[in-house]
Amino acid sequence: MPSYKYLIAGAGMTGDAAVKGIREMDPKGTIAIVGSEPHRPYKRPPLTKDLWKGKPLEKVWLKTPEDGVDSHLGRTISSLNLENKRAMDDQGTEYSYEKLLLATGGTPRTLKLEGNGATERSMITCTSGIWQAPVIGSQSSAPASSGRRSRRRSP
Repeated sequence: MPSYKYLIAGAGMTGDAAVKGIREMDPKGTIAIVGSEPHRPYKRPPLTKDLWKGKPLEKVWLKTPEDGVDSHLGRTISSLNLENKRAMDDQGTEYSYEKLLLATGGTPRTLKLEGNGATERSMITCTSGIWQAPVIGSQSSAPASSGRRSRRRSP
């Protein structure tokens, strides 16, 4: 079973930043980064914007340190045993660790927009509970800008 001082679940931009931060504080500690994508960490916004402008593909890759870092790509951490400090991925590989970081990111919510059957009511319903929720196309609703949730309810 591979054993690491640091195990990072998530090989995106946050995982990359974590590796760099760990290296600043602990140049010798072993690190494993486990990510579901088959590629090493890359810059998401430049992936589309820079490539559209004709910039080279090499510009999108983050410069994740490789010395003392094992990348386990195309895998997802599927279970954790926090008491014994072990994690298992979806391919059955078990890892032991001293410190664990969950940097798995999120999945964006797809909103229906005008032309897709969206109405002001459906947008309010879809965004309820979000700290700042502008309603597209509404003159009566403004984004909640205080630090509190908007209490506006649909009619």
